[in-house]
This record gives sequence, structure tokens and C-alpha cells, in this order.
Amino acid sequence: MDTPLFAVPDKLLRILNRDLTAAGIPKKDDRGWSYDVHCFRHTLDTLLAAGGVSSSVRQKIMRHAPEHSLTDGTYLDP
Repeated sequence: MDTPLFAVPDKLLRILNRDLTAAGIPKKDDRGWSYDVHCFRHTLDTLLAAGGVSSSVRQKIMRHAPEHSLTDGTYLDP
């Protein structure tokens, strides 16, 4: 699915694409997942969880509503 879920400023996308190219990182990984500015939220939540941070603390860091379904169900990549 290539339809964006969020509006991201074009300038930010250009900077990310430039930096990925400079670092030699392909736009898509071996699973077919695209690197975009939003993927860093997935990385943040996953690394916090791997470090033993509780769901409630991760939810606050991610600025999510009190229910954990968004934090645990959408952003966590086990």
C-alpha cells in the first residue's frame, strides 16, 4: 500500500530522502516496508519495549490516548 496515511511536509520528505541516499539506505527494506518520517515512531516504541519500558510509559512518551491499543497494536514491532 503506497497511499500515505499522514500529511508530511514536502521539505521534510526531501530531507529524509536525501539523508537515506547519503547513508546508502534503500527507501524500502527487505520486507518491503518503506522508510518515512513516521517509521521512526515504530522504531522508538519497539526499542522502548525491548528495553523493558512499560506500555503506560511508552504510551505517554508517544503522546497516545490512555488506551494501549494504538501504542501496542500499531507501533510495536515484535
